[in-house]
Amino acid sequence: MARRDDFNELQMHCVVCRNPLPDDRRKNAVTCSPECTTRRKDYWRSKQDAKMCRYCYKPSTPEQRLLYRQWMRRPQNAEEEEQFRQWRDSQARAEATATKRSRPKPEKTEAGEEVLDA
Repeated sequence: MARRDDFNELQMHCVVCRNPLPDDRRKNAVTCSPECTTRRKDYWRSKQDAKMCRYCYKPSTPEQRLLYRQWMRRPQNAEEEEQFRQWRDSQARAEATATKRSRPKPEKTEAGEEVLDA
């Protein structure tokens, strides 16, 4: 079984340039210099940008762009148009009833008691 003292003797290396890490770097550092840190950050950004835009989150790969265009396109026939209108109307109804101000006020009797709808 390895002892903790054995790990102190290990030499850590930079993940970018494979040079040994200097002793003055912070404990959990994986790069040997600020330049390597920038290169590593640029690599991860480019890898993420290959998938989708980091600013608007729209798809970046050709397949994703095709799916996105199909999703954004307008309805092609009356059936799709009707499905969209039903969805939009149901969303509008749900939004209208979601806020406290838009709810109908409960009816009150002459004695001032609220009548609950059953």
